Amino acid sequence: MNFKSFCLKTVCISGLSMFAGKCLNDLVMLANGQLMPVYDAACPAGLILDRNHFCGFPNSHLKFLADYIHWSGTICSPGDFLLKLGSSFFVVFLILFLYFVAAPLTKN
Repeated sequence: MNFKSFCLKTVCISGLSMFAGKCLNDLVMLANGQLMPVYDAACPAGLILDRNHFCGFPNSHLKFLADYIHWSGTICSPGDFLLKLGSSFFVVFLILFLYFVAAPLTKN
């Protein structure tokens, strides 16, 4: 497999990762009244944090998809993790792929 093919496959996989992350976040928010539950020791149940987040109740739906992962100074959900992972690879490898496609076009 050449590097151009590797870049294209990485762009596709990272795009799917971002799509999956967005779907997971939408699913948990849909199940919880358009709000994302947050589970943290300092978060009292039911407190509305902002327009998208609330401190989760013990009976909130799809708790395993909620925000509970402490990562890089913030609390993330599995969907957020997939979005961040996918977007970081997507941009880099899309630029590389476009470079390898456009470079032959500029040669005479």
